[in-house]
Amino acid sequence: MKLFPAPLSDSLTSESYAIACPKGSDLTAEINKVLKDLKDSGKLQKIMDEYISEK
Repeated sequence: MKLFPAPLSDSLTSESYAIACPKGSDLTAEINKVLKDLKDSGKLQKIMDEYISEK
């Protein structure tokens, strides 16, 4: 199994999370793009605040 670095340059939480795809999957690039788009738009932070951050 080959591990790929996270597509985001800074951490959102101290926990580790992963998304797994089969080796050579076309999904890897698409998942990385969607995560980057969510972060750049601010939607990822809204999701984190609503569902993951401690209240």
